[in-house]
Amino acid sequence: MKHPVALTLLVLLLGGCATQSVPPAAVYTLAPDFDGASASARKPHNPDPILKLAPIRSTRPFTSTRMLYMKNGIEQNSFAYSRWSDSPVAMLQLQLTEGLNRSGRFRAVLPPAAAMKSDLVLEGTLLDFSLHLDDGQAAAVMEIRFLLLDSRQRKVLASQLFRTRVPMDKPSPAATAEALNQATRMTLQQLTGWLAGLRLSGN
Repeated sequence: MKHPVALTLLVLLLGGCATQSVPPAAVYTLAPDFDGASASARKPHNPDPILKLAPIRSTRPFTSTRMLYMKNGIEQNSFAYSRWSDSPVAMLQLQLTEGLNRSGRFRAVLPPAAAMKSDLVLEGTLLDFSLHLDDGQAAAVMEIRFLLLDSRQRKVLASQLFRTRVPMDKPSPAATAEALNQATRMTLQQLTGWLAGLRLSGN
């Protein structure tokens, strides 16, 4: 009768050893170190508009926490023991809100769940947020399209596609996270400049 118990203990011990042999997942996040303009740039005689961000849309790979890489433009995989702290669309939603608020271009930048009415709505569709490996060349790529809508007149004011590519020497998960943070910062700067060039105003 002792043999089944001994066998069970042996299986549990071996299972524990197998579990310990698997390295813990490294977790990365977005913290792009904003360089936004000061909010003091607002002009009281020309009220800045209130902007609301719609939920960022994307394909399924960018709604998970997997850290993705792509080979030769068609083969998509993920790092086995590395992941994002949240999905790219969720992290970017927070970074866009904070970055645009810090730009000083808007009276307020509202998250999607805000009940307050806005003058403008910014819709984003994330098309790429991954490491690209093409013919021995490595680069972090972020691609996102924005639509700016007038909430009052219910029409599209402008559309713009931003594609940022950051070359990398060593395509590791840590280097990928750092490069995609840089790509996010660059995209935010381009987005802020684009919106400022539209000469928008509020009520």
